This record gives sequence, C-alpha cells and structure tokens, in this order.
Amino acid sequence: MIAATGTALPFTWVTPSPTALLMLAATGIIGGTSHLGITQALRMAPVSAVALFEYSFLVWGVLFGCLVFDHAPSTAVIGGGSVIVAAGLFNLYRESRVYTAGPITPRLRRNP
Repeated sequence: MIAATGTALPFTWVTPSPTALLMLAATGIIGGTSHLGITQALRMAPVSAVALFEYSFLVWGVLFGCLVFDHAPSTAVIGGGSVIVAAGLFNLYRESRVYTAGPITPRLRRNP
C-alpha cells in the first residue's frame, strides 16, 4: 500500500498552507501529550478507574461528530455505546466496592 501511494506522491502532492501546518503540528502535540498522560495514569491508578475515562472517548467522539461534522449517530452507535458505557460504570462500581471492603481472603476447607 505504501509503495503504491508513494509512487503517486510526486504527481499528487499539495504543499500544506502555513495554517494547515500549524494545525497538523498542534494535532501531533496534543495527541502525543494526551497519550503520555493516559500512559502515566495507567501507571499510577488501577486500570478499572482509568478505563472509565477511556470509555468517555466514545461520548466525546459522538459529540464532536455532531457538532463539527453535523453527523447524527445511528441507533446502533447509540445502543452499542450505551452498553459499553454501562459496562464501564458497572465495573467502576464493582471495583470501588472491592477497594472499600478490603481484600477478600479465601477460606480454605479442610477435608474431614
């Protein structure tokens, strides 16, 4: 794929304007910084707590799709996103109960 598009590059290349270059640079900086932030959060907090914020990207994606691109989400997107967000909220609830209750120690049975 890269070889095929690379051969067409000299004939189709359009140099970005200075504004487009600034937008590309800002996108790279913001994306890289957010990636480092998520990596650091996964190092410092339990995954179950950080995963809830990962699921919020679905909501943000749909919101930006509506506001920026004037694209209404389909019922499948709303239904699937609702299931994923509900599962994340349930996981957060369950994990918060485990952390507040303390560790569970298994009881060992002895054979009579």
